[in-house]
Amino acid sequence: MRLSLQEELDQLEASLQEEGVQALRALRGCLNALTNHDIELADEVIAFDDEVDETYLRIEEGIQSLLARQTPVAVDLRLVLAMLHINLHLERMADYCVTVAKLTKLCAGSPADREILDAFEEMGERAEEMIRV
Repeated sequence: MRLSLQEELDQLEASLQEEGVQALRALRGCLNALTNHDIELADEVIAFDDEVDETYLRIEEGIQSLLARQTPVAVDLRLVLAMLHINLHLERMADYCVTVAKLTKLCAGSPADREILDAFEEMGERAEEMIRV
């Protein structure tokens, strides 16, 4: 049975929301690992990136499939293009979280710089707001 354009858009949007939750989880995880010097949590953030990558690829393929089979115009096409753009940025945010987790592991045992941690916390709060939007 062939799905309607609206059903496909709804499925893609749900997958994008899922990816947003995953990016938020990675963000919180890497910041907690950094703040608490938690190497185990940093390893979890690094390993979790595979799930985000899978979701990213699933959305990317879904968008390609939709564009190949359907003919979205105007509002629907703008929505598809926005999803494509958001998908890329959410995946990239999760990649940056992996970078922070890896740096956390490298700095293990070093004294914490409160100013840097505060800056990361502020950036994390802003990024979280952006993900929610």
